[in-house]
Amino acid sequence: MSHVIKLMRPAHRFPNAPLLALAVALSLLSCSRTPEEELAIDDGFTPARLRVRDREIDDAFPSAAPAGFPSSPAGYPVANPGPPAEPPRTIAVSVSAYGMAVAGADVTLDFRDRQPLSLAMQTESNGVAVFTVAAGRRFFTAYASYGHYAIVICATSMPRKAASTFHLPLVLSEQGVVVTAEIRSESPFVQSNLRARIAASRKEDERWVRATAVTSCENNRIVFPAIRTGLSGLRAMLENEGSLTCYSEAFDTHSPGDKTVFIEVPATLSLSGRALLEDGSAAEEFTLRASPLGKFAGAFQPGHFSGRLATDDAGDYTCSPLAPAFYDIRAFREGCYGIATNICVMDSATLDLRFQGVKYTTVKGIVVRADDERPAADAMVTMSASGGGPQRRKTGADGRFQFEVPVYPGAAIGSVRAEKEGYVSATASISSGYAGEDVLLRLQEAGAVMGTVTTEENVPVPGIRVTARADMNAAKAKTDAPSSEQSFIPPEPPAVSYQAAYSSPPTGADGVYCISNMPAPQTYTMDVASGNYFIPLGPGKRQPTAAVEPFDTVYCDLVVRPMSVILVRAVDGNEQPVLEYQLLMDITSKQSRERTDLRVKLGGDTWYRLPIRTRELYPDTLVTLKAVIEGAASEKVSNIPVCGTLPTNYVTLILRPEEPQVTGYVFLPDDAPAQGAHIDATSSKTFSNTRATADELGFFSVYGLETEENDRIVLRVRARSGAYAELVTNVPVNAENIEIHLVEQRAIVGTVYYKNVRSPASNFTIRVNSLGGGMKFTTTDGRFRYPLPFNWRMEKGTLYTTAVGYAPVQTPFAFTSSNVCDVGDIVLDGEGAVVKGRVVNQDYRPLAADVQLQHYAPGGGTWRLYTRADADSGEYQFKDLPEGDVTVSARASAGSAESERMAIAAEETKVVPDLVITTTNDVRVRFIFTLEDNRPAAFMFVQEFRAFTDGRGETTAYVKPRRYSTIKVFASWSKRPDGSLNLSQQANVVYYADPFEVTRDTSTLEVRIRSGEGISGLATINGRPISDSLVFENFTMNSRFTVVVSDGLFELTGPPGSYAVSYPRRHAALLVTLRSGDDNTVELRSGNATLNVIYPWRGEWNLTAYLQLRGRFVMIANQRSPGRAESTTLDEMPGGTIRLTARGRSATSTTNVATTLQLGNGEQRNVYFR
Repeated sequence: MSHVIKLMRPAHRFPNAPLLALAVALSLLSCSRTPEEELAIDDGFTPARLRVRDREIDDAFPSAAPAGFPSSPAGYPVANPGPPAEPPRTIAVSVSAYGMAVAGADVTLDFRDRQPLSLAMQTESNGVAVFTVAAGRRFFTAYASYGHYAIVICATSMPRKAASTFHLPLVLSEQGVVVTAEIRSESPFVQSNLRARIAASRKEDERWVRATAVTSCENNRIVFPAIRTGLSGLRAMLENEGSLTCYSEAFDTHSPGDKTVFIEVPATLSLSGRALLEDGSAAEEFTLRASPLGKFAGAFQPGHFSGRLATDDAGDYTCSPLAPAFYDIRAFREGCYGIATNICVMDSATLDLRFQGVKYTTVKGIVVRADDERPAADAMVTMSASGGGPQRRKTGADGRFQFEVPVYPGAAIGSVRAEKEGYVSATASISSGYAGEDVLLRLQEAGAVMGTVTTEENVPVPGIRVTARADMNAAKAKTDAPSSEQSFIPPEPPAVSYQAAYSSPPTGADGVYCISNMPAPQTYTMDVASGNYFIPLGPGKRQPTAAVEPFDTVYCDLVVRPMSVILVRAVDGNEQPVLEYQLLMDITSKQSRERTDLRVKLGGDTWYRLPIRTRELYPDTLVTLKAVIEGAASEKVSNIPVCGTLPTNYVTLILRPEEPQVTGYVFLPDDAPAQGAHIDATSSKTFSNTRATADELGFFSVYGLETEENDRIVLRVRARSGAYAELVTNVPVNAENIEIHLVEQRAIVGTVYYKNVRSPASNFTIRVNSLGGGMKFTTTDGRFRYPLPFNWRMEKGTLYTTAVGYAPVQTPFAFTSSNVCDVGDIVLDGEGAVVKGRVVNQDYRPLAADVQLQHYAPGGGTWRLYTRADADSGEYQFKDLPEGDVTVSARASAGSAESERMAIAAEETKVVPDLVITTTNDVRVRFIFTLEDNRPAAFMFVQEFRAFTDGRGETTAYVKPRRYSTIKVFASWSKRPDGSLNLSQQANVVYYADPFEVTRDTSTLEVRIRSGEGISGLATINGRPISDSLVFENFTMNSRFTVVVSDGLFELTGPPGSYAVSYPRRHAALLVTLRSGDDNTVELRSGNATLNVIYPWRGEWNLTAYLQLRGRFVMIANQRSPGRAESTTLDEMPGGTIRLTARGRSATSTTNVATTLQLGNGEQRNVYFR
C-alpha cells in the first residue's frame, strides 16, 4: 500500500511545507504502517528519492503500477489532497534488423534530468521492450545492441501531451566490432561487484561506448556489446571490489574485425604508517596523493590514489589499494607544511609522516603617493600569499598596512598590491629572504596616450592594436638592485613594479587609438601589433616614444607601412607541386642579417605563406629563398622585398636533381646507428648552410650548399638524445661515406634537498667554477643533470648549488672512467654571508658607483659579482655568499677604491670599511641630457661618468674640470646574470654628446646628444663586392660597429672620421676616412703571406691574429682548431706588424701564449710557440 500526501500551497509562500509534509507522513507511519507499505510525498520540490526506515522510494514505477495514485485510507487526516497526479508514461522501444524483429536485444534508456535515471531490459519475442516512467520525464537517450551489430543510439524527447505510450523504433544495420577483454592477474581473479566498460579518450567518441557496461565475466573473459567501427583511443576499463581500477592498452576499431585486449590486474598492496603532528599527537586526517612511477606512471595505469585518510587515536593510517611500484608520495594537512617523498611499495610498505605547522611572518609597509611622498589613505592593499588566499584591507591615515602570512620553505612569500582611484596600482614581490623590513608602495599618477594610425599616404588604418612598452631600464636605473639571477644573490628587499606593456583596443575606421591608466611620468616605446603593418625604421631612427605626464593625455601619431606577403611554392622538374621540403631563407638589410631554416609540410594547399619574424623591418629588407629536398635543390631566388609596394609576392622554386655534396653515417658510442641525428652543414667560404637528418641506418646526405673552389664543409652533428656530446668537424666538398662517431656527453648528476623538511628542492641553480652562467632547474624530485660542453677537458672542479633563501653549497666533483659524475645528495643548509658597506668621498658624502665583489672559494676558483651603490646613501649589499675570501672595489667617474681581502663565514654579516674615492679635484655637476627634438634623454647610461639618467634626463656626477668631446650615451642596456652591465654597441641605440666644458664654477649643465650621422658606401675585397660582416672601429670615439654588407653596400650610423675596417674571414684590414653621405669606398685587399703556427703540444687551440694600424692592433683572424691540433695555417695574410695570441687546452693543462713579429709581403714563415 502506498500513501500519498499532495501539498497544494506553493513553496515560496510556505517555505516550511516540505518539513510539514515529512512530519505528517512520519506521524501517519507511526500510527499504522506495515513493512510493505510505502509513502510517496509529491510537493513539487521534495526529492523523489526518500529513504524511510532504510527503504528507498524511486520515482520510476514498476510496469504493474496502477494508472493513478491511490486515495488516502479512511481515518487518515489529509489536508486538501488536491487533484490526482498525472499517470506514468509508457515507452515502447522496438528493435529490428533488415525488417525483422530482434528478440533478446539489450535496450538501455538514460534520462539526464536533475535526477538521472538509467533503465535496462531485453526485448521480448516481438522485438519490443516496454518501460514505464513517471510523468515529467521527457528527455532521454536510447541505446540498443545485439550480437555483432554496432550499438544504435537515439537521443529524443517525448511531447508534453501525448498518448500514454510513446513508440520509439531502433534499427540495427551496421556490423560492429566485438571487444573481448582477457583478465590477467598473478593470483586467481575473483569477481566481486565487477563492473567493466569501454572508455573513450576522445569526447566525440564517448557516446558510442556509453552503453557498453558489463557486470560479469566468464573464465576471466569479458565480452562487451558490439561497438561501431572508426573509433580510436579506446581502452577497456575494469573495476572490481578489492582490486585496483585497471585499463587495457589503447586500441581502435578502424578495421571491422573483432578485438581482443588484455587487462593486467596487479597485486593489491597497501601503505600504512603513523601520521603525527609536531607535538606527537595524531594528525586525525590528512590528504594523501600517491603517484606510481616507472611502468605504472600515466593516467591509464593502476595504482593512483588521491583522497583524504583518517587516523585512529594513535595516528595510524592505511592507504589502499596500491600497485607494486615506486611511488611519489605527497601528503597535505591544513595548517601544516606539505611532505614530499618517494617510497618503494613492492610489498605492503610502511611510511611514518610528521607534519610541521606552518610558520607565519608579518608583512608590513606603507603606501605613499609618488607625487608628494605623503601617505595614501584609504588605499586598498591586497596580500597574495603563496600558500594561502588573498587578504585585503584599507590603509589608514598613516598609509600603513600589515598582514600575517604563511611562510613555505624555498618559496616566495607572495606579492602585495596597492590600489587607489586615480593612481596606477603598485605591486611588490616578497621573496623568501624577507626579513620584516617595510615594503614601500608608491602609487604613481596615471596618464594616457592617444593618436592616429595612418599610412605614409595619410590614410587611416583600422583594426590596429597599438602597444606602449615602458622602458624597463627605468626601474634598473632607479634601484640598481642585483638581479635574482645573480650568483649567490637573491632579490633585494621588495621593490615596486608596474606593468611593463600596455595595449589599446583595435583602431576604428578613423584609425584613432587610446591607451589610458599608464604610470606617469614615464617614457613609452610605441609600436603596432599587426601581422600586416609595421612602423618603418631607417638608419639612426628609433621606435616612436611618448613621454606620458601625470593626469595628462599625450598625442602620438603613428605612421605605418603595409608588409608585403610572400607566398612560396615548390615544384619538381615536371611542374608537379612538392609538399614537403626544406626552405633556406636569408633576411638581409643594411642593419642586420638573419638566416633561417624552415621545414615546410603542406596539406592540400601548395602555397606556403612565409613567416617574417625579424625584430626590426627596414625599407631595404630583402629575402633570399632556396628549397632543398633529398636529391634535388632549387636555384637561389634573391632580392625579394619584404616592405615593397606589391601587396603579394608569388615565388615559385623549381627543384632540380643534383648530386649530394657530402654523404656519411653517424654512429653512437656503441656503434649503433644514430637515427634522427641532426647535421648542420656550412660552407667555410660562402657561409651558406643547410641541414640534414640521419635515417634509421644513420645515413645522411647534404644538398643545396653554395660552395667555391677549395671549399670545405663544416659539419655540426647533434644526436636526438641530449646524452651525447655535439661534434664539430670539417670535410672537403663531395666527401662520400664519411663516418662520424659520437661520444657520450659528460654530465654531473645529483639530488638537491631542502634541509628543514628533507624534501626535494624545487627551484635551484647549478654552476661549475670555471664555466660562466649556470643552469636553472625546476623539479619535483630534486634530481638534476648538468651537461658539460662538448669540449670540456677538465677532470675535476667545484659545483655551486644556489637557491633563493639558502646559503650556496660548494661540492667538489671528479670524473673517473665514466662520463657521468654523480655527486650524490646536496643539502641546502642555513643562510649565506652578507657583505655590505658604503661608497663615499673624502668628505663622507655618498657617491653613486659601480661596486664589484671578488669571491675566492676555499677550494680554488673565483667569482665576480656586481651591484650599484645607491646615489642617495652610497650603500651597497651582497647577500647569500658562500664562505671564503672576498675583496670589494668601487669605481666612479672620479676614481676607484678597493678594500682589503677579508674572510667571510656562513650566516656572517661583514661590514666593509667605507670605500673612499677622492673628489678633491672634481666638480659636482648636475647634467641635463636632451635629445635633438628637446625630449629628455630618459633612463640612459652615460659611459664616461658611469651614471644613469632619470626620467627627466638628469644625473649628478663628480667630473674633472676640462673639455669633453667624446661622450657616448647608451639608450639600451641590460644586466648580465652576475650583475654587470651589458651595453649594446648597435648604432641605432648609441648617441654622441655635443662637446661641452666643465669649469670649477659649473653646477648645472645642459648637454644635447645626437644620433650619429649616416655613413654608407661600397665595400669590396680584391675588387669584388662583399656580402658578409665587416668591423668598423673608430679610434677617436673608441667605438666598434659590426655591419652586415650586402652586395658590397654598407651603411652605419656614427661620427665621421678615421676608421679601421677589418674583414676577419679574409684576414684583411685597412685605415679609411669615412664622410657623411653615401659616396664612401672601402677597398680591402687580401695579402699573399702565409703563417704556419706550431703549438707546443697537441690540444684544442684558439688562434687570434692582429694587424697594427696607427699604433693600434686590429683583429684580422680568429680560428679555432678542435680536437688534437698541433698547428694552424693562416693564408692570405697582409704584410706588417702582426701579433699572435693562442689559447690552448688539453686534458691536463690550459695555457695562453703570444708573440709579435714583422711579416713581409709574400713571406712564408713558421712560428713556433714554446
